[in-house]
Amino acid sequence: ALTAAGLVLLTVTGGWLEFAPFSRASEVQLLLHASIGLLLLQAMLAYLIGHWRVWWRQRMNAELLLGYLLGTVFLLLTVTGIVVTWQALAGPRLGRGWHLVHLVAGLAIPLLLGAHLVTAWRRRSAQAARAPELTAARRRFVRRVAVAAVAAAVVVTTATGLVPEPPASQPIPVGYGLPAYAQQ
Repeated sequence: ALTAAGLVLLTVTGGWLEFAPFSRASEVQLLLHASIGLLLLQAMLAYLIGHWRVWWRQRMNAELLLGYLLGTVFLLLTVTGIVVTWQALAGPRLGRGWHLVHLVAGLAIPLLLGAHLVTAWRRRSAQAARAPELTAARRRFVRRVAVAAVAAAVVVTTATGLVPEPPASQPIPVGYGLPAYAQQ
């Protein structure tokens, strides 16, 4: 549930950064997005490797193919995320190609994850009917991811309220004038 909740939070904060106008909330989202990505990187990679070890011997089917695509896109997202985070910290701007690949991979993750989970859950629906513990585990999973998303919304809202609003305008510097500026 931690990795799924992490992907939900990274998707929401990443979407906010890309599609919302610049604001205090966007600044908080940027810090959260980079922090969550770096903090959960080890856990997500460990989950991906462990999951792959359990399932790689299975016969190829749609669910497995979606899992492989999801894992590949996640690794691509990880590499580009590290690069754009480094570029944001070290330089004046992000590389356009790195940013574009990170954006497209980030948009693909929720679609692939949703399709992967739906096919996995549907494939095991008969088994879930006979095993109430599987149904209970599914419900716990959905509840934990939902609680993490709500908790993240509370953190973002609270953090946004704590960040001071910059002044909307700055005083004009002494000696500033258009003719003097134009001749520089």
